[in-house]
Amino acid sequence: MLIYITADLGSIGIVPSNFGEAYINQHIAVVRLNDSRYSKFVAWFLKSETGRKRLLAYQRGATKKGLGLDDIRDVLITYPEVHVALKIVQEIESRLSVCGKMEEVIQNSLAQAEALRQSILKKAFEGKLVPQDPNDEHAEKLLERIRLENQNPTPKSTKKKVKGAVK
Repeated sequence: MLIYITADLGSIGIVPSNFGEAYINQHIAVVRLNDSRYSKFVAWFLKSETGRKRLLAYQRGATKKGLGLDDIRDVLITYPEVHVALKIVQEIESRLSVCGKMEEVIQNSLAQAEALRQSILKKAFEGKLVPQDPNDEHAEKLLERIRLENQNPTPKSTKKKVKGAVK
């Protein structure tokens, strides 16, 4: 398991047990448990609200907060029996998988809604959304007429009231 000890403080990464050697920088701590069967359980716990609060309670520093390796070792985690921990991990991952699938469906639906919106707008501006009156002026001609009118405005008649004038 990997834990950010600076910068993105407290973020957790789960690394597969068969993962080979890798470079870890000074911002990340590698945590290896005595019993690796608990690795995912501990990682999910530390990602939970309770676990994150417990972990971050050990942060130190005023301007640049951080955690030390001793701080990580001191976080209190209650372990159930291995078979229970594995069942909890399985249930968490199963439910998160369902959430992931739901998120994918929602993203696809949003993309379809945007495509539909664009299609409606395209048809509207092409004059294909509602039946057209063949006697209507073509949009290009109407726009040209409006442009010309704006360039050569006709003077408006103005009437001024004269004080004391009789109607």
